[in-house]
This record gives sequence, C-alpha cells and structure tokens, in this order.
Amino acid sequence: MNALDPNLKPFIDRGGKLIQYHGWSDPQISPANSAQYYARAVEASGGAAKVSASYRLFLAPGMGHCAGGEGPNTIDMVSALEQWVEAGTAPDQILASHATGGRVDRTRPLCPYPQVAVYKGSGSIDEAANFACRAGTPSAQSTSPAADTWTVARTPDGHPDFQGIWTMHTFTPLVRPARYAGQEFLTDKEAAELATLLAEDDVDPLAAGIFGLSDEDRRKRVVQNDPTHYDNALWLTTEIKPLSSNRTSLIYDPPDGRIPPATPDAVQRAAARRAVAGFDSYENRPLSERCIMLANEGPPMLPPAYNDVLQIIQTPGYVLVIREMETAPRLIPTDGRPHASDNIRRWAGDSRGRWEGDTLVVDTTNFTDRTAFQGASSALHVVERFTRVSAGTIRYQFTVDDPNTWSRPWSAEVPMTATRGPLYEYACHEGNYGMPDILRGARFTEKEAARDPRE
Repeated sequence: MNALDPNLKPFIDRGGKLIQYHGWSDPQISPANSAQYYARAVEASGGAAKVSASYRLFLAPGMGHCAGGEGPNTIDMVSALEQWVEAGTAPDQILASHATGGRVDRTRPLCPYPQVAVYKGSGSIDEAANFACRAGTPSAQSTSPAADTWTVARTPDGHPDFQGIWTMHTFTPLVRPARYAGQEFLTDKEAAELATLLAEDDVDPLAAGIFGLSDEDRRKRVVQNDPTHYDNALWLTTEIKPLSSNRTSLIYDPPDGRIPPATPDAVQRAAARRAVAGFDSYENRPLSERCIMLANEGPPMLPPAYNDVLQIIQTPGYVLVIREMETAPRLIPTDGRPHASDNIRRWAGDSRGRWEGDTLVVDTTNFTDRTAFQGASSALHVVERFTRVSAGTIRYQFTVDDPNTWSRPWSAEVPMTATRGPLYEYACHEGNYGMPDILRGARFTEKEAARDPRE
C-alpha cells in the first residue's frame, strides 16, 4: 500500500483493516487529497461496499494538521481499529472531543466518508448525541464537509473576523509553466504524485521553478544541491510547503494562466530600467536589496520564498496586515475616506477598503513609477478581495490593471491558511550594512579587471 496507488484489492483480500483521518482545516496537507484518494480507491478496488469493509476515512471539521484547531480534535482511532480487527465491529462513527483548559466543551461524531454529521434539530450543538451520520457528497475541493458545521466569526462591528496568523506558502507558480500549457488543473494523479514528492524529508523550500520541471529534473532539484549555502530545509522550513490547489498557476484569468502581453510602452520602460541597472550607486540597486520594498509585500501580496507568515488585526475603520518578511506594516482604512490626491505617490500605493457583504475589497492606486510590480507603471490599479471561507482559510484574490503595461487586466488567487505564530522581526531597513559591502565588492571587482595582468 502507498499514497499513490489506490488499488486496495490485495489488502482487502487479506482481510486488512485501515482507518484514516484528516482535519478539514489542515493548513499543511489539503484534506482534498484524502477525499480524492478515497474516491480513487472505491473506483479501483471493487466499489464502495467492498472498500468500506476494509477501509474507512474520517474527516474532522475544524481540526488542523493531525491535531489542534477550533473543532473537536481528540480522537481515539486505536480503540476503534482494535474493535474492528478483534471484534469485527466496523466503526460507523467515532467520537471526537474538544477541550479548553482541560475541560471538554464540545463533542461531535465523526462519520465515515462520504457521510457527514447532521444536526438533528434540537439540543446543544456542542453535544455529539444531537448529531447523526447522514449520506453526503462534500466536494473534494471544499474546506468544510457541511455548510452548517461552521459559521464565520464576526468582530463587534459586525464584519467577518479575519484576525489571526496566516500563511500563503505554496509551490504553485504565479504563471503557468510550459509543461502545463493548455491544462488549467492537475489531474488527481498528478497532484497526488507532486504532493508526495514535496512532502518528503529535506525538501528545499527555495526550489524555485520545480513545478514546471520534468519528473526527472524535479527529483534532482527538490533537495538542495548547493553545499556552500546553509541548509535550507533545516533553517527555512516551518511547515510542509504545499500546492495551493490543483491549479497549474495562481493566475486564473486569462484562462491560459499567463500574464497578458506587454504593451510597446512597457517594453521600452523595461529596456530603460535594465540600462540603468548595475553597481555604480545604491540608487541602481533593486528596491528589495535596498530594503525599501520587497516583491512579496504588495499590493498585490504574493507568497515569499520563505518566512511566509502574516498577521491580520482589525479595529473599527481599519484592517492592519503585518507580514514577517516586509519593510513596513500595511494599514488599510475601511471608514469610507477617499483616495489621497493623485499628486501623492507611495511605494505601496494608497489603499482603501470597503465591505461587499462578507468580502473585504481593497482598492489601491497612487503607485510610484519605481514600484514596478511585474513591470507596471505608476498607473497600476490593484483590487484585492479577502473572503473567509472556513475556520482555517481565507480566499485571497487580486486583479491588476495597467493599460500602460498590459493588453488587459489579469487576476490570481492564493489561499491563506491558518498557521502558528509568532512573527519574528525581519529587520530589513534602508541603509543596512549590506549595501556598502555590495558596492565595495563592485569597486574591488572593477579594480581587479583594470589591473595589468603582468603585475
């Protein structure tokens, strides 16, 4: 048996018994993988009746990675398996509990997939006795097995509560690589194989571009090959870095998953920027190197290669986003004030938030011509949408538009998943000691190049 082969016939024929569980709010490995494996096992192993006689999957609402989370997360799977093996009693449900301060405050029956626990209509929703397992068909792409098992928490002023610590980390690339041209989604088999590879020990979280490589090159690149650098897997891995979904790119519009063609003006600007690049002065160096603005900070926000942790704080009239890897926190007014004057330009633009139902929409304009997100001009316009879709997930989407740069607007989506804190100070500031060293090294290189080889 393994996670890639859904054929359980040999295991079933030998009388094997298997119980699998997975938290619906797992921020590290998508529960969709488990649901998809179960569906493939049913198809490959003789049907649901035969499979359920040996293998049962239990999905736990609100539970995180193996444990923890807001939902019932203490489960005795071993006793259930012993009863199945030794007494022949198959688990039709398994009791899960949640405790606060050592006191159990919620219980819930976990049902064998695809059944779900349905409230009977009376009694406390925190008591398992008031739920029954019923047939259900939850989507494998969903983050919750039933809409009535989770409701969005709200702040005192009535808006959805986004507060907490989140991560956007993913190996899914912004732009669809050539390997998947014309293919919007990975097949279940492709997704499972890639997820398994990325979950192996010693995976390098900085293995950029691995998504679009051949299978052979993926295996070569997934582990760090540079012995001169510190151990990335040891020092930079906080959680398993997943795929954000089965999409082959974060960009979903245009449908080809690519950034639209550049305008002639954008091509000229890019050439001019390259012409002034170099080491003559600190002003020639990239903004990220000068610690003025990092590429992932946004808007729009993108997953950094590492240190991908952010915190959201809300007060009446404001939303504050603090990223661990950033140069400054982002304060978003939501009190209806207009944008600043067009004459006022900022590295990160001028953001204004508004509520459309339960979605926070953030409109940002007034960028400088040096911000240059993906080569954009000062006419860049960014619209972001934050929607809380489960206890452990915020759907983050953005659309960017700049008629001076692209032939049309384009959009991308990056799920934010709940993670552990705390955030640590990144301490990247303008004028840091690294800049003089970079320029000093350039001067030394120039001096060596001008040196008479006969000396």
